[in-house]
Formats: sequence, structure tokens, C-alpha cells
Amino acid sequence: MSKDTENNVPDNNDDRIHPNPHDRGSARIFKVNIDESELDSNIMPEKPDYKGEVYFINHKRDEHSINTREKSGSYSAVNGKSSTKKKKKRLSSKSFIITIVSIIVVATILLSTLALSCFNDILPTTNRSDAQVLVKIPNNATTSQIIDMLDENGLIKQRTFCKLFMSIMKRMEHLSSEPVYLGGTYYVSQSMGLERMINEFKEEQTAAKTVTLMFPEGWTIYQIFNKLEHYEVCKADHLYTAIDDIIDSYDFTSKLGDIDGRYSPLEGYFFPDTYEFYVGENANSVLKRFLDNFKEKWTDEYSERAKNLGLSIDEVINIASIIQKEAADIEQMSLISSVIHNRLDDPVNFPTIDCDSTYEYISNYVAPIAGNTKASALMQTYNTSICVRLPADPICSPGIDAIYATLTPADTDYFFFQHDKSGKIYMAKTADEHENNSLAVAKSNSDMNNDD
Repeated sequence: MSKDTENNVPDNNDDRIHPNPHDRGSARIFKVNIDESELDSNIMPEKPDYKGEVYFINHKRDEHSINTREKSGSYSAVNGKSSTKKKKKRLSSKSFIITIVSIIVVATILLSTLALSCFNDILPTTNRSDAQVLVKIPNNATTSQIIDMLDENGLIKQRTFCKLFMSIMKRMEHLSSEPVYLGGTYYVSQSMGLERMINEFKEEQTAAKTVTLMFPEGWTIYQIFNKLEHYEVCKADHLYTAIDDIIDSYDFTSKLGDIDGRYSPLEGYFFPDTYEFYVGENANSVLKRFLDNFKEKWTDEYSERAKNLGLSIDEVINIASIIQKEAADIEQMSLISSVIHNRLDDPVNFPTIDCDSTYEYISNYVAPIAGNTKASALMQTYNTSICVRLPADPICSPGIDAIYATLTPADTDYFFFQHDKSGKIYMAKTADEHENNSLAVAKSNSDMNNDD
């Protein structure tokens, strides 16, 4: 190593340094000058122990550094536009999210409301009105037609859904054909729900609870309907309303003729028997049970015998109803039948059949429902002491014995009969004999009163 080179090597206190200490022979000498006058002594950190490092202090930003940073996008003046765009983008995203959420909430509410309305139509519920609505179902109606009628009467709200539901139920029950619906008048309400309403109209109903009731001979419609209502089978007023719609469904009732003068067109046709009903059964189905039973009990032999006597079915039931009320027992029925037939066959001498039971029918069973004014008017067509021949319609439901007695009266010359309190019958051919029998009846009743 030369002397000159040795002289150029700085000592530890020299301000000059080599950029590359491993290449001292060829390296140029750089000097770093630090102007301590520009330093702020108040903010300068305490210098660490010097170990040969080079320390720099930040100067105030000059214009060049600002421009450089502006170009690089780091300066807030330029970056402000980018920040504004980002904020607008964030606001736009929030608005979009809020809109989507609002749509979802509204759609959920609407779908929930629709679903609730659909199920309210199908199932019984207390949320719907229980007001009774009168609906007339035509014969041979289909499920779809009935649902349309329910919609028109305000009983359902979702007609399309109801039709779809009934179609699904039909498939689930593996039904190959439409249910058979019984035409007539029905009282139904929204609170019943579609399934129960549809079941009301079916000819064959289904219910969980049944009740077995016995109706004796001689009962009137008034008594029969009250019993049905008492045992919760059907309301009496629903039964009265349904009568007019079922009359034409049977041959023997469709031939009744003018029914305007009749208090109850089907009186006499509720055949006395024991029946099983559903609790809450519809009125048309109840009436059909009685009339089907009557149809079964009325034989071709009865029709042939009535024809030979010159009587219609209605006239036979009318006479039988009077016999049922007048006879104290079965043995008396044929005798009373002979008196009625004899008087009907001699209208010149006996224009009326003069039986007290026809008067009592109006006073005891019609007046409590129709009122005294209506009852007084009906006396003109029911009271056989006033009206000619038979009353306007039967006065009760006769049993098979009374019907048979009507068709096979005893062969007698009697035109009068009466009973004492014990039920003993007194027959007479003439008015004088009848008067004498009246004295005998009075004496018998007096004796029984004294014995009491």
C-alpha cells in the first residue's frame, strides 16, 4: 500500500466515508453536511451513541415532494375525489340493500297474509264471522260450482286456493269421482271453514259423534223438530226452511199439489221409527233420512190398494194421521177408519168428518208457533167440524198400523164414534144412537171422577 493511499484513509473523527468499505481503492469520497442551524433543538430526539451510522432529519416538505406525492395519488387533495366516489358507492350499496330488504319484508307480510287467509278459508276458526248465511245448493252440483257459490256469498276469500285444496284432497283420498251433494237449503258460516261446509252439503256426511233417537207414532213436525234441536242434531228453524226445497225430490211428495194452504207440507211423512243422526247434521240430510224411510215402508201393495179406494198417497196419510190421533189402541183403528170412509162416501149427509183431533192439532201445535191469528185462519181449512172432507194436510206422522187400517177399513154401517176417559169406544149408526152414547160417556166419566 502506498503512502498516499494511507494518507487518504480517514480516522474515526473524519466526516468522510466510503460508500463501499470493501472497495476503498477505487471509491470516490462522499461528504454529508448537516446544517445544525436548521434543526429544531426542541423537537430533536436525543442522539444515540454514535457507532458510525448516518442520521437524517426530515426537512419541511418542499414543492417537489408535494408534487411527487400528488402524482403518486397519496396527497389528500387529489385523493379527495376518489374518497368521494367511494362514499357515494357505499351510500348506493346501502340504498340497494335497504330496498331489497324492504321488498323482502313487504313480500313476506303479503305472503303471510295470503297464507293466513287461505288457511282461514279451509279450517274452522274463531277469527271469521259465525253469522249464518242461507245457501241454496242445486241438485247435481260439482265441488267447483259449490266453491263458486260460497265465494259469491262471501263465505270464502281465496276461491282458487280452495279449489286446488279440494282437488288435492280428492287425490289423497283416491276418489275417482265427485262426491254426491244433496241439493237444498243450508245455513253455513265463515267460521265453519271450507271442509265442514263441503261436508254439510254431502249426501253421505261424516262426523265424530252420533245420536240415536226414537220418534213415536202420532208425533207432529213441531215435536220432531224440537227433539232434533234438543239433541243438537239440527236447529228447528233450519229444518223448516229446508222443507220447501226437498219436496220435489220424491214422487209421493211432489204430487201434493197446491201446498199454499198447508201449514207444513211434509207433515205426516216423517215415518215413526228409531234413527241415528250425526250431531250437527245438515237439515237436508235429516229430512232425507225420514223421507227415505217413508219411501221404503210404503209398498207397491199400498199403492195398489189406495188406487182401488180412489185415494192418493196424501189422502191415505191424511186419514191415517186422524186415525192415529183418535184411536185408543190398534184394535179401534179399523172401526174408526170405517166411520171416516163411510162419511167421505156420503158427502150429502155428512159433508164433514167431524173429528176433534183436527181442531186440537191447530190449537195445541200450530198456534204456539204461528200465533193465534194465523191459527184462527187455519181453523177454516183444518178443523173437520168446519172444513169439507179432509184437512189441508195430515195432522201427525201415522204409524204402519194406522196406514194399514186406512187401506183396510172394517166393513160397518157406523157414522159416529166417541170415547170415555178410559179410552172405551162407543160406535153409532145414527145421530140418535150417537146422542145416547154421549149420555153413556158422561155417566162413565162421572163415575170415574167419583172413584178418583
